[in-house]
Amino acid sequence: MTYVWIGLIILFAVLIHEVGHLIAMRKCGVWVDELGVGLPWGPRIGWTFPSKKYPGKSFAVSLYPLLLLGAFVKPENEGKGMKELSYHDQAFIYGAGIIGNFVMIALGIALIGALLPEGRSVLMPLMPFWKVTVASASLWWGLLSTVVVLLFARPITQYLFPVMAVVIMYWITTMILGMPFETFVKESGGIVAIAQLGEKFSKSLVALTYFGVLVSYLLALTNLLPIYPLDGGQTMQLLGEKYAPRIWGVLKKVGITFFLILVVFALAGDIRRLIDLFY
Repeated sequence: MTYVWIGLIILFAVLIHEVGHLIAMRKCGVWVDELGVGLPWGPRIGWTFPSKKYPGKSFAVSLYPLLLLGAFVKPENEGKGMKELSYHDQAFIYGAGIIGNFVMIALGIALIGALLPEGRSVLMPLMPFWKVTVASASLWWGLLSTVVVLLFARPITQYLFPVMAVVIMYWITTMILGMPFETFVKESGGIVAIAQLGEKFSKSLVALTYFGVLVSYLLALTNLLPIYPLDGGQTMQLLGEKYAPRIWGVLKKVGITFFLILVVFALAGDIRRLIDLFY
C-alpha cells in the first residue's frame, strides 16, 4: 500500500507539471488535442470531448499502461503553431510546467504548516543552497507564495527562469565534478530511486506531503536545466537561436550529450536497485 501512495504522489506531481503546460497553451491560443498520462505506447483508455466553441476540434484525456513513466500534452499539429508565437508566449508555455510544480511546493508547505503541531518544524531544501524551515506558522506563507507565483507567472518564466537555469546548471555541474565517481554511480537513479526514497516518508500525512514537495522540487529543478529538450533548454533555445546561433548549436549538442549520460546512469542505477530488491 505504501508504494501505491508513493506512485500516486509521483504521478500527481508529473500531472500538475503537464497541466501547467496545457493551461499556458490555451491562454496563448494553442489548441491541445490530448492530455496523456503514461508513455503513449500500448492500448489507450480515454475520453474525448468535442469542442462546442471550435467545431471540428476535440480534446482527449488518455491513460496508457506505463502510468508512472510520465505524462504529456499534445498540442494541435504537433505544436507547429507555437513557433509563430512571440518569445514571451513561448517562454510562458515552456516554463508553465515548472510554475505548476512551484505552486504544488507552496501548497504543500501550506498543508504541512496547517498539519504541524504548535512549535514543531521541519527543514526542507527548496533551491540549491536554500533551506526553509517549515513550521505551524507556514500556512499563510505557503498560500501567499502560491498567489505570488500565479500572479507573476509570465515574468518569472520569461526573465527569471533563464537566469535560474544557468545558476542551477553551474551548481549541478560543479557538484558532479567534485563527487567521487564511485559515489556518483551509487547515488544515480530515477523513478525507482525516488520510490525507494518515498518509503522514508510514508509514516504520516505530514511526511507524505513532504515527499510530494520533494518530488515536485526535483521535477522543477530537472526541467529548469538549460538542456534541450527539457523545458529550460527549450527556453534557452529561443534565446540562443536569436542572439548566438552558432554558440547555441555547440552548447545544445554538449547539453544533449550530458543529459543522455545522466539518463544512462539513472537507468543503470534503477536496474541495480531492482536487482538488489528481488535477488
